[in-house]
Amino acid sequence: MDAQLQIRKLESAYKTNADRPVAYLDETSMPTGVYEGSDPFYAVTVVVVPRSDHEAIRKELLEIIGAPYWHSTKANETEEGRATLDELARYIGDGTEPVIISAQALVDPEDKSQEKARAACLTHLLGSLHGGSLCEPVNLFVLERRQDQKRRNIDDFTFKAARKSGAIPLTAETLQVSPTHENLLWLPDIVSYAYYRKMAVKQPGLFDHLAHMVTHISPVPAR
Repeated sequence: MDAQLQIRKLESAYKTNADRPVAYLDETSMPTGVYEGSDPFYAVTVVVVPRSDHEAIRKELLEIIGAPYWHSTKANETEEGRATLDELARYIGDGTEPVIISAQALVDPEDKSQEKARAACLTHLLGSLHGGSLCEPVNLFVLERRQDQKRRNIDDFTFKAARKSGAIPLTAETLQVSPTHENLLWLPDIVSYAYYRKMAVKQPGLFDHLAHMVTHISPVPAR
C-alpha cells in the first residue's frame, strides 16, 4: 500500500507542477574521524530536470544500467558496477541539466546525527532553487525517501520551518519517494557518490566527469 501511495502522490505532484522543472535531491556526508586527513562534511546534491526531458532521461538511464535498481555505493563493489558508474558520471557531464551541491564543511561536532547540517543545506538549497538564482525557478522538490518515519518527520519539520520563515513559499511542494518509483533520483545519487569519493577518500575521478556542470553553494553554518 505504501508503494502505491508514493506513486499516486508523485503523479499528483507532477500534474500540479505542470511544465515546470523538477528538482531531484540526494545527500552525502562524512562525520568526523572516518578518514584520516579528510574533513567532515554534509552535502545535499540536486539535479534539476525539465519536465519535457523526464521520459527520455529515464529511458537512457535504464539503457545504461540495464536493470530497474541502482545504488552507487553497491555498484562500486564490482568491476562491472564501477564501469557503469563511470559511464553514468560521464552521461551527467554530457547533459545540460543544472547540478547544484549545497555543502556545509563546518559541521558542529555536537551535531552527531548531522540533522542540523542537513536542515541548513536543504533550507538554503530549496530557497535558492525556488528563487531562480541558480536556474529556472523550481517549485517541486523530490527527495530520496528516508528509511524511517522519525527522520522523515524531521525533514517535514525543516520544510514547515522554511515555509514559516519565508525561505520557501507555502506553495512549494516537497515529496519523499523511493528511487524504485522515480528513477530520476538516480541522478543525484550518482552526483552524491562522486562527490563523496572526491571529498572523503580523495578519489576525484568520477567527479571530474561532471565537475563542470556543478554549482557549489554553502549555507550559513547551523548553530
